[in-house]
Amino acid sequence: MSLTSGLPPRRRLILGFCLLLVVVIIWVVSGELTMVIFNDFAPAKDRPFFATYFETSLFMLYLVGFIFWRPWRRQCLDCFNKPKSLPFSLSESSDDEDAPDIPPTEPLLSDPLYVPVKFEESDKEDFMETELHDSQGHVRFSNLMEVRHLADCQADEAMLARMSYQATQAAKEAIIESYKLTVSDVAKISFMFCMVWFVANFSYHKAMTDENPVMVTTAISTSSLFTLLLGGIFPSTSGDKFTLTKLVSVLACIAGVFLVVFSKDPELGDFQLSIIWGMSSSIFYAIYLVMLRRKVDNEDKLDIPMFFGFVGLFNFILIWPGIFVLHYSSYETFEFPSWKVWVYLVMNGLFGTVLSEVLWLWGCFLTSSLIGTLSLSLTIPLTVLVEIFYSDNAAYNLLFFLGSAPVVISFVIVIFLHCYDDWDPVWVGFSLLLRLLRHLTCWLWQGKWKRKTPEDPEQTERLIGMHTLSDSREGEQDCC
Repeated sequence: MSLTSGLPPRRRLILGFCLLLVVVIIWVVSGELTMVIFNDFAPAKDRPFFATYFETSLFMLYLVGFIFWRPWRRQCLDCFNKPKSLPFSLSESSDDEDAPDIPPTEPLLSDPLYVPVKFEESDKEDFMETELHDSQGHVRFSNLMEVRHLADCQADEAMLARMSYQATQAAKEAIIESYKLTVSDVAKISFMFCMVWFVANFSYHKAMTDENPVMVTTAISTSSLFTLLLGGIFPSTSGDKFTLTKLVSVLACIAGVFLVVFSKDPELGDFQLSIIWGMSSSIFYAIYLVMLRRKVDNEDKLDIPMFFGFVGLFNFILIWPGIFVLHYSSYETFEFPSWKVWVYLVMNGLFGTVLSEVLWLWGCFLTSSLIGTLSLSLTIPLTVLVEIFYSDNAAYNLLFFLGSAPVVISFVIVIFLHCYDDWDPVWVGFSLLLRLLRHLTCWLWQGKWKRKTPEDPEQTERLIGMHTLSDSREGEQDCC
């Protein structure tokens, strides 16, 4: 049973927010520690393909859970046996808003059915004695009773109402487990997204090899924009709806990232291939997250560690020929790393990839795809702040504060909008402004028309003179 199953929406959002903040801290601390320890050698910059392949293959560590985790072993056994059919089913959430609606055409109660009442002998004797003693009463009871039964859609709740509390909780846990994807289904989904995930991370490592971090980091931060657009086209939940307020928040976040990185390195440089790699990483990250949320709408259905375990397994099996292809094509020469480099790769892979990716995807399921991608931008001002804090010659730049403010505010605004069913205040204000402009234009146009009306010559010219009318009236009086 999932830890978050049955939680109300507000608690789910708070838990997801905390998970995303933990992931941001893990990414910042992991990046800073590895840069301090291995400042002289960065394998991710020298061999991005091999670094991505090794870090992704570390996901296979989660597959050890099939040995030590009993629910996974039981799921493996269920793949070979027929699944047990439950006598009834429940909705995945206990909230009333998520419960299936009753069809309006189906009545809650069936048509009446009259069944004869079966009295026992003692009841008949008591009835006869009461009738003899109370000869003046005229109340007569019918020998038929009316029987109605609930609709079929209410059968599950009716059965649970007659069960004990312990049996009800056990039944709910069994039903939630039955809704989870099987091991084969999780493996199929992992196979569908393993290449997308690898391309997104390889593009990220390839983009970071550039010496111009301003444009590259800004290009990578556009992942939230692509997530917003793809989520609006392929929504998985109501939180993926496209709104004008979300668009303004995302654009403000991207502009803030640009100012933060520009405050650290004010050289823009020329347009290079690394910017394309950064945009490619953003696009594939958005595709991976939006399509996975559309395929699996709830974290209770998907076992996230198992999913990443199969992702690592499929990448380990399918990607290794690319190392030799790049080596013999002289695009990326392969050298067996030293033990220090292995320590760097293992540390960065365990903390920066294996642990953080599971927590990040879990936080995205609890919140939304857009909130998850916006949380990635929080690492940039936090990293710069850590570098400024530990550097002796660095100083707080005004551009840093001007850029950090929209990054944090945009993240908070999107969370706030998610709490209020994607309310769009920017669109409301824009509609109000258009309405005011329309009324003002109509008022000015009506005032201009009223001012022009007395000056119209056709309205002010008299077709019959006043003296002509008076002369005709005097002639009529003389005739009389």
